[in-house]
Amino acid sequence: MVKQHQGDCWRRLSHREGPPPVLNLWTRSESGFERTLTRDLEPQIAARDIGRSMAGRERILVIGIGGSSAGAKAILDVVGDSAQRRRLQFLDNLDKELLERSLEGIESAKLGVFVISRSGRTLEVLALLREVYARHPKASYVLISQAITSPLRQFAQELGWPQLPIPADVGGRFSVFTPVGLAPLAAVGIDVGSLLQGAKDADEAMARTLAVELHHLLTQGFNHHLQFLYGDRFRSLGEWWVQLVGESLGKEGQGVFPQWAIGSRDQHSILQLLAEGPRQAVMLFVADEDEHEPPADGPDFGCLGPQGLTELRHVLWYANAKALDDLDRPVSRFLLERTPASVGAWMQTWMRTTADLGQLMGIDAFDQPGVEAGKRVATDLLNRT
Repeated sequence: MVKQHQGDCWRRLSHREGPPPVLNLWTRSESGFERTLTRDLEPQIAARDIGRSMAGRERILVIGIGGSSAGAKAILDVVGDSAQRRRLQFLDNLDKELLERSLEGIESAKLGVFVISRSGRTLEVLALLREVYARHPKASYVLISQAITSPLRQFAQELGWPQLPIPADVGGRFSVFTPVGLAPLAAVGIDVGSLLQGAKDADEAMARTLAVELHHLLTQGFNHHLQFLYGDRFRSLGEWWVQLVGESLGKEGQGVFPQWAIGSRDQHSILQLLAEGPRQAVMLFVADEDEHEPPADGPDFGCLGPQGLTELRHVLWYANAKALDDLDRPVSRFLLERTPASVGAWMQTWMRTTADLGQLMGIDAFDQPGVEAGKRVATDLLNRT
């Protein structure tokens, strides 16, 4: 489902002498993101069923910040069709224009809303819910939360909203295979069963090997990780990955700086830097395995040949990765099927890789003290007004 090919420079730089480092395979499960796949079957079924109960709604809205929306948004953009992507909208930022655009032209009776907050006290979620509920109090609402008690849960109970749990041991950025991701995706007909099966079938050895190699590269100064994603529909997948890596591994004076770019567009802006700039970036070139289509019957201009857009995009994906490898830059190429099973395997692989890399760095990949500090400052400021 996920195919990898490492460049010669990557293989040379990531080669290390001596025995492989010892990884405690239980450590990555401390957040529960592994166990939830097989442990939380009842919540998975409930999430699917409640999601499907929204089938009659013309628009589905997710009010969730960060990991509460990023995973579902990534999966939808990769595997959803145009109708599914129009129908499922994400309110994931305090932005009035985003709010108005998400609600434009919809009646309350045709609107379904998933309200997602692990703590039940997420400032942005509460603010956005206030705006949506003021406009559409008769919409169909579902609360997804871990908190046993909170003003939000009390409000939902008083109004009789259906509720779904977030496992206490699964952090937001690792929660895509809990009701957080499953319920909204099921609401628009994404095959969440295949998604979960793909995650269960993910190659554990690939994740462990990636973590060891990336850690060895990190010790040589390669502390920037770039996913070069060839295809606009991978954009949200890149955003999900940046949060996963950045929030998990950036602490205690250590870190990996993650970034994503879209090919072929961004090769015209940052490829020069990657080729001849500082030697600090590990590059992960990702393309889909879509079937190649013939080109339109327009002018050839003497250089395009019989290749359509997808095949030309793949040519550039390979050519630029190969050029960087030839310039002694560490590059690895990945091919990813645009199916729920393949995307599930890809996301589970990176969650495992991130957990293992954190272990090798000697840090806890599952907390986020810097984020919590910012929340406390914001709460203090609000309490003064």
